[in-house]
Amino acid sequence: MANKDGSPAAEIRYECSRLPNTQARLRGRLTLEPQIDFGAYITTAVLDWVDLVFHTVRPTQRKWIFAELEKAIGTRSFVWQSRDEDEVQYRDFRVRFQEPEIKDLLAAEFAINDRWGLAHSTMVENLEVSVDFRPKVPSDVSMAKMFGVLVRSHLPGRDVISEPSDRPRFTWGKGTRKTAHVLAAQKGSPDRNDELLLATDKDRPAVADSSYYVGAKKASPSWRTMTKIMDQQNKGTGTRLILPKNERRVRIEVTLSNSELRSIGIDTMASLMAFRFQTFQGRYFQFRLPTFADAGALPKGNHATLSHLRENERRTKFLNSGVVGLQAMDDARARRTGALQMTMRTEARKIGNAKAERSTTQEMPMIAYKELTGRVLMALRHLGDRVAAATIS
Repeated sequence: MANKDGSPAAEIRYECSRLPNTQARLRGRLTLEPQIDFGAYITTAVLDWVDLVFHTVRPTQRKWIFAELEKAIGTRSFVWQSRDEDEVQYRDFRVRFQEPEIKDLLAAEFAINDRWGLAHSTMVENLEVSVDFRPKVPSDVSMAKMFGVLVRSHLPGRDVISEPSDRPRFTWGKGTRKTAHVLAAQKGSPDRNDELLLATDKDRPAVADSSYYVGAKKASPSWRTMTKIMDQQNKGTGTRLILPKNERRVRIEVTLSNSELRSIGIDTMASLMAFRFQTFQGRYFQFRLPTFADAGALPKGNHATLSHLRENERRTKFLNSGVVGLQAMDDARARRTGALQMTMRTEARKIGNAKAERSTTQEMPMIAYKELTGRVLMALRHLGDRVAAATIS
């Protein structure tokens, strides 16, 4: 993995180990695990931002809502208004709270209700949850290593390959010329796309000091992994705060919109307060390690040679594009194999050869990245504890 200027970034060493034979699907397989000390990082989950919708009993305007919120909680909010019948004053307001404390959300609701009244429960429209990894000893090398580990091991909880706009990409500035796709694609050509997914020479590994995205811009859920060295960035005014070295961290975040929130049971602010945030791990923060056939354990012959070449290609795909790209490669190979087997079965039926009709498709399993998963799960549990404590107090 390199930096965006082409200079080498921190090297991540991967250690190959044999998997235990306790599961039939893992017998004779190896895994690659990055050599990284998670104990050298502080892992924290945060509610990065949330959009709440307030429907007031008495009409007002955006500027007065903002002024009331500024008095109640400070300036970490932005207000949108929905047009009402009189086109001058409004009753529906969407407010974005940046890095909110739960007490701030409760104070905001109380302030608006006290001044204008609320017609119904405060609704949650969108939100973003982040997991941060901050080196205990400030280090650009440590952050680059963690970025590489997260990018390679995160497996999104939905299909991000079928739609080209969902596919992994990374940016190092504004505009399409500063955006690169990790996996090559060709629109409107499924067969050609499978060829590109099976190949490795067109892959572009994400650079260490970029922002890595999975999921289309306004899709839900969507993910971003980045090295966070600035905060309180305002694109409109061009202002930003450069973080001191001891506060810089690597962040992986998931953004959820209305429909996705409803599917997991979050609709009102009350449901947000009661939500078990550790469930985000299984749904949005899954981490996997790849497995590979042990070429040394294969019988000698042409089949072993082909299997060895295939597994080398899979390793290259993983190192280039992580478990997302490796899964896409395996799926493309399964489609190719399935199409071939369909033809073989058709021919077998014609000649009555039952043995030739048997499927030979082989699953390429991945395993849970237990250490990283455990860190993220604990951080999300602590986030839930903080939310619950603020609600009680």
